[in-house]
Amino acid sequence: MLKNIENRSNNKTVIYSIFTILVFLLLVTVAGTKIIQDKNASDKLSQLENSQNQNLGRDNENIADETANANADTNNNSTDKSAAVSTTTAAKTVSLTDISSPVAGKEITMAYSYNTTPVYSTTLGEYRSDHMGIDISAKAGDSVKAVLDGKIEKIYNDAKLGKCVVINHGNNIKTVYGNLDETVNVKEGQSVTKGTVIGKVGTTAKFEVDDAPHVHFEIWQNGKTVDPAKYIK
Repeated sequence: MLKNIENRSNNKTVIYSIFTILVFLLLVTVAGTKIIQDKNASDKLSQLENSQNQNLGRDNENIADETANANADTNNNSTDKSAAVSTTTAAKTVSLTDISSPVAGKEITMAYSYNTTPVYSTTLGEYRSDHMGIDISAKAGDSVKAVLDGKIEKIYNDAKLGKCVVINHGNNIKTVYGNLDETVNVKEGQSVTKGTVIGKVGTTAKFEVDDAPHVHFEIWQNGKTVDPAKYIK
């Protein structure tokens, strides 16, 4: 009798031990599944962010941080009174309403579509909503001119838009000229006036190589791109 009671007690202990182990394994499995789900979600978010950056259609290494530049300009102005006077003068005289076409014609062959209505890319064979400027029809070799007074801030080769020139006009306004011929007429740091020839229309833009000859033109204001078609006269 005593032995039977002892056996039943041992059986209960074994059953309780097994139950405890099963509960522990279940908890481990749930925790492991949660960790995997969180990691997958994090990976998907990272992939989405990378995809969004790539879809901008630009070589990110060559795009200046406009906000940082604006802050740097403010800091420089606070320590250099003469620079402050110069900036104030530029702010009074430079305006987007004074912009003219960078080439002789004004026909737009690909409209601005950044975060707005998609446009069709002949080269890529698809509709895109990442065109941060406009393409203006012109013949290869036609002169490309500065649309406002300013200073040549950067000359570079963009992986997608080819040979590019950036002009800083002051008053937080910059313009970008892409798909230029490899040989340009200006140098970084050079001051230019409205109408100065900065280069020629080329065929260097890999993302637009099958499109009709044109100059790719962008306007940046306060660190954001705007539709040039609203201002070209």
